[in-house]
Amino acid sequence: MTNIVLVGFKRSPFTIANKGLLAGVRPEDILSQVINDLIKTTNINKDDIEDIIAGCAYPEGAQGYNIAKIVSFMTGMPEHVGGMTINRWCGSSMQAIHSAAGAISMNAGKVFICCGIESMTSVPINGLNYSPHPELLKDQPNVYLSMGLTAENVANKFNISRKNNKSLQFKVTIRHLKLNYQMHSMKRLQLLEIKKLKYQLMVQ
Repeated sequence: MTNIVLVGFKRSPFTIANKGLLAGVRPEDILSQVINDLIKTTNINKDDIEDIIAGCAYPEGAQGYNIAKIVSFMTGMPEHVGGMTINRWCGSSMQAIHSAAGAISMNAGKVFICCGIESMTSVPINGLNYSPHPELLKDQPNVYLSMGLTAENVANKFNISRKNNKSLQFKVTIRHLKLNYQMHSMKRLQLLEIKKLKYQLMVQ
């Protein structure tokens, strides 16, 4: 079986939707800058890249038009480099990696860029044109259930108290802040150009 390895990773800073310096930055610009820096730091030959696979939960608006292929042009990829956008909701970016690994294992390519993008400023929850199927919504409303209600159902099913949930949330937040600091120290947190200014998420 072919050995499959991750040779590098990068991520962008992020802010709350409609707030902060990133609110006015298009998702294609964020994604293409991160990919460019990944290529630069890993010294990957663009000619070896088979495909860019991007995970996106709401691939519409600025995130539409097969954003994976869009950023292939914005990052100066050779013409042969493909682009595919995958939607598996919150698992979209992980699915991008799984799909690339599967392709490599069947000898359908050797080098892939796996990534993910989600700008909830550009495309809010439920998308730009919420239009559930009326009969399905009536008969099986859980198909369109929001993550908030899903969390409430999980909490009720497994008897997770709000106190315990808040405690876990606090621990996860602390881990997240530490990880951001570590990624900054390891130069894994991508510096983004924003209107001729540079912004980088810093953790004190």
